[in-house]
Amino acid sequence: MTNPNHALEQVVKLIKVGHLHQAKAIIQQILEVEPKHPGALYLLGVIANNLGENGLALIVLKEAVSIVPQWVELHNILGFVYHELGQLDDAINSFKSVIKLQPNNVMAHNNLGSMLKESGHRSEAITSFNLALSLDPENAEVLNNKGMTHQELGQLDESLACYRKALEFKPDFVQVHNNLGNTLQEMKRVDEAIDSYQTCIEQEPMIAEVHKNLASAYNSQGRWNEAVSSYRRALAIDPNFAAALGGLGNALKHLGRFDEAVQQFRQALEIDPSLDDIRHLLASVTGETTKKAPRQYVEKLFDGFAGNFEHHLVKTLDYNAPKHLRAVVNHCVGSQAFYQHAVDLGCGTGLLGKEFRDLIGVLVGIDLSKKMIRQAEKSGIYDRLLVGDIEETINGMDQKFELCMSADVFPYVGELGSIFKAVKGHLSTTGQFLFLTEYADGADYVLNTNGRYAHSEQYVQGLAEEYGFTVLHVEKVVFRFDQGKEVFGEVYLLE
Repeated sequence: MTNPNHALEQVVKLIKVGHLHQAKAIIQQILEVEPKHPGALYLLGVIANNLGENGLALIVLKEAVSIVPQWVELHNILGFVYHELGQLDDAINSFKSVIKLQPNNVMAHNNLGSMLKESGHRSEAITSFNLALSLDPENAEVLNNKGMTHQELGQLDESLACYRKALEFKPDFVQVHNNLGNTLQEMKRVDEAIDSYQTCIEQEPMIAEVHKNLASAYNSQGRWNEAVSSYRRALAIDPNFAAALGGLGNALKHLGRFDEAVQQFRQALEIDPSLDDIRHLLASVTGETTKKAPRQYVEKLFDGFAGNFEHHLVKTLDYNAPKHLRAVVNHCVGSQAFYQHAVDLGCGTGLLGKEFRDLIGVLVGIDLSKKMIRQAEKSGIYDRLLVGDIEETINGMDQKFELCMSADVFPYVGELGSIFKAVKGHLSTTGQFLFLTEYADGADYVLNTNGRYAHSEQYVQGLAEEYGFTVLHVEKVVFRFDQGKEVFGEVYLLE
């Protein structure tokens, strides 16, 4: 065989022109003669990684590291291989090894931050990105990664600042324009978000995700025809983009084009059967009444509402359910009303808690949406806040309550029996159950085309009797408006 070093030079040339299998064959010949040759092991790891053979890459790179533990690039590529294998803790340790050997390696700090972010250690990730930026303040890639991490933490002002700064240094950074649009949209600065997406599309028109995001921004403004056009552009680029198919179906549903919406929903579910939110929307336009809205649907809906929830409900929909619920308590219980322990089921940002705070000693809030809970935390209304499914969360508590209340939860639950059972098990002897349902004129409950459930008085009265409640009060009210039309509900006080 020729000199191994000359052979390795030939391998490097072959890798550069993409002749990976030929390069791999030469490396394997070298290793038959010198199985501990670190350069050959390293290059075999690089080749195997590029060929998607990460199991082999891991074996040979670990062997090389054991021979030359001070070789920085070995730890670096090993970190990427661990990442591709889903072994995030090992990837983190590899990039920490790079930093130990080269403390001023900007991209090692960036890579470590990315791994920490992905593994859920977002505050530590911010620290790593800050260290990278202390070494290279104008690094747009690091600023972008830091911005995404702030966004995941709900720190939208900080996220915005990172993206703006990244674009100062790299104005044509397409990914940053898209991410900036996402943050602006979450901040409800939708016109600015649209501008960012359009700038991104001008620079790179063939990214389906950006067209989908632009369509989502149009959705939030009720610009359904423009949303339809943007979803179709996304699908022209990627016909199997399930999220875009689902979004297109939703926009068509809002335009009253139900048959077309059904077609898009079904196509999305063929591609990705796990999209329970799309399955719920499909049921709503085909007349199927399911037992409850899927968790995925409710989380996505209310996470999207969180930043503008109170304004949207109170100003846009003229929502007044909390006032109706308070009026019932004032009428039925009177001035002596006081509850030492109470729980707000589906607390949202705290509209109902705010209305009842003066009547309650210790107030617990439960909501499925993490972003809603973040908003509720800022209000300072609640003594304790819990993220989770209300039924599962209540059943996991030892606490007894004098009041369980709920304003806008039951429109997302059809079959209420299991909730009644959970509440009954956690009320004190004289505890009260206060809630509102959307009104249905008929038996039991129905899923409407807006994705919300309505319940009949007959159904609720039957559940009250089944679970041992006494109905103290029931009253039909107008609790919000939808496209200028009154939406009727019924307020119940049970004991």
